[in-house]
Parts: sequence; structure tokens; C-alpha cells
Amino acid sequence: MLSERKKVCGIDPHKNMCAAVVIKGNPIETLGKIKFENNRRGLDKLLHLLSETDCNTVVIETTNTFWQGISSALMHMGYTVVPVAPQTVPKKREKDDFHDASWLAITYMDNRVTQAYFATPKIQKLRSLLRTRYTLIKIRTMLKNRLNAELSRAGLNLKGVVSDIFGKEGKKILQTLAEEGIEGIKELANSEDGTSHKKNKYAMLLDVLSVAFTENFDAQVITILLLGTDNFEKLIERIEGLVNELIHSDMELLSLVNLLMTIPGVGFITAATIVAEVGDFTRFTSGKKIAKWAGLTPRMRESGGKRYYGRITRQGSPFVRWILYEAATTIAKLKKPQKLYTFYKGIAIRRGTKIAAVALARKLLVVMHAMVMQGRKYDESDAYRGTYERKMYLMELNYKKYREGLNQIKNELSKLRDTELTLIDERQKT
Repeated sequence: MLSERKKVCGIDPHKNMCAAVVIKGNPIETLGKIKFENNRRGLDKLLHLLSETDCNTVVIETTNTFWQGISSALMHMGYTVVPVAPQTVPKKREKDDFHDASWLAITYMDNRVTQAYFATPKIQKLRSLLRTRYTLIKIRTMLKNRLNAELSRAGLNLKGVVSDIFGKEGKKILQTLAEEGIEGIKELANSEDGTSHKKNKYAMLLDVLSVAFTENFDAQVITILLLGTDNFEKLIERIEGLVNELIHSDMELLSLVNLLMTIPGVGFITAATIVAEVGDFTRFTSGKKIAKWAGLTPRMRESGGKRYYGRITRQGSPFVRWILYEAATTIAKLKKPQKLYTFYKGIAIRRGTKIAAVALARKLLVVMHAMVMQGRKYDESDAYRGTYERKMYLMELNYKKYREGLNQIKNELSKLRDTELTLIDERQKT
């Protein structure tokens, strides 16, 4: 039976246009409906409808990011906004924008939908920064793969020469080869200030070049790809600085990040991403529920009393699964903390390293949830205290460098402004 809530506005949001229907419950009566643009001008039209019908409760589907601008504006104006995930809305036969909007309002009044989580502005900002960082990392990886393909096309196998071709020495070799060719490499190998170790490396490089298909080495493409990777690395560093500043501006966020960083293998960015994506840990009453939300639980099918388990559901935020998988592989490499590594190793022997890493990612999230709920660090023993202190030192050091960089930019802009004002004064006098 419908509740006694008097008026509810259901909104079906889309990228450009949205549909809104205001209904009155018990008995159901449509008080008004409109289609409006998903922008500030359209919002004025919606506000006029809400004012005319004297409606203060708005139910909106969390479709993509189309709902966030409307919701934030309405909440700022004092309206009660109830975000609802589309998959939780009961299905119906008829489907169009107005039917979707009115059905959303009716099911809410009948208590058949549950309210979705609406993150705070700071959490939303943190998510936006870290998701942008994720995108930039993917693009940088694509550029690196493209560069490796170009080197492979030319038969240049530099693995035996340098450990990382995108490191300082690797980039120097590629830039020299692109700008000056083999003669430039020979000059580096015979330079007076070069150490014997470096000379041996350049001698190995010359051997590699002697058997390579150097006619396939495209210097222009290599130069562009190197510039691209450098630029993306600078952008990623810039975002990490903004993330650091945002977290340091909020003591609650800082304490959560510091707490999660007590786990060996979990660094600043990993902890910040988990905090940003989960938001309010208290909305999950158990570790099983937060693992299910993250899509790290296996699919289950039951037939004839028998249960069959498949791969993970992959529901929820893909960024949580990505960063937890990265943390799990780091723990597998570090072989610490001992308990988590033992858990990983036991599954890896039976099921393989990939399945073991996914299982460890799930366990990590459950452990993090328990730590936050109980307010306890992972391990306070001397074995891991040094690791945690180093991570804290690096976090503070990066934050200090970021602030110094900002101050330097501000000083340079101030000097430029003073110079410009001086030139204007001189021109006016003449």
C-alpha cells in the first residue's frame, strides 16, 4: 500500500534532456510533468514546476553522471533529493521518459526502492581527480606500448642494455639515437666523463645496433612518443599533488588514508582511491557486503540444491577492483605482510597467481573495512613500523614539494605582473 507521502517528483535524467513527473499518492494523481534541458536553464523550468505543485521531495535515477548536476543544485536549494540506482527499480511493461519518471516516484512512495549513496563534495572531488589519474595512466601505458612496438619493428632489443627504457638512462639513449643517430651513441660511449660501467653499457648498445634493422627506426615517431610520455607523467604528478593537498585539508580524510597505509603494500594513492570510491564505510555492515558492492564476490547459481560458483560479478566501481588488484600484486612481490602473503601463496599454488591476486584483493578490502570500523591499525609490530613511517615521510615530502612548487609559480606570476605594471606606467608617462 502506498505511504502517506503527499507529493513526490520523479526525474528520469539523460545527457541533454530530462523528464520530470510530480505525483500525489493515495490515490495516485499526476500533478504535472515536463521535459527540461539538463542545464541551469532547464533547472529553472523544473523549479517552476516544483513551486507550482508545492513539491519538496525529488527522486532521481543515478544514470551515468547525468543526474549529479541537478541533484547537487537541488540539494543546495534545500530540496530533499533521493538518488536511486536504476537496477534497483522494479521493471514495468511500458517504457518512455514520462512513464520512467512517474514509475520512479510511485515505487519510492511504495517503499520498493532503496536510496543510493550520495558522496560529499570533497569525496566527489577526490574521485574526479583519481579517476582522471587512472585515465592518464592508461593513455601513458598505451604510448609506452606503442614505443615498444616501434623498437621491436626496428629489431632494437634494449632489455639487456638498460633495465627500464623509460628510466633516465633509457630515455637519454633513445633521445640521442633519435636526434643524432648511431654517431651520437658512439660519442656517448667514448665520452671522457663516462664511467667504465656506462662505457660497457654503450658498447653493448652498439652491438645491439649493429644487428638491428636501423632503417626501420623512425626518429620522429620515437621523439613524439617520448614527449607524450613525459607530458603525461607531469600531468599525473600534478594530479597527485592536488590529491595530496585535498586530503591534507580534511583531517577525517587524512586519518582514514593514514590508517589504511599501515598495511604494507598499500601506498598513498591506493589508500586515497579506496577512501574516495568507498566514501562512507559505515554504510556496509559487514565485509561480505562491501566485497559484494565492489564486485569481488563470485557469481552463484543454485539448481537442485547444488550451488555453482563462477567468476567475480564485476559490479560496482571498476576503480576499486583495479587499485586493490595492484595492491595485491605488490604484496605478492614484497612477500609481506606475512599473513596476507601466506593467504595469497596458498591459493596461487592451487588456482594460479591471477585468481590468487583477485582473492587477495577481496580479502584486502574486507580487512580495510574492519580496520576502519574498529579504528585499528593493521599491525603495530616493529616488523612493519619502519615501512609505515617511510610511507608517511614520502607522503609529507611530496606534499611539501607540491606546496613549494605552487609558491614558486605564484612568485613568478607576481614578478611578471609587477613588470607588466611598470611597463604600463612608463608608457603612460611617455
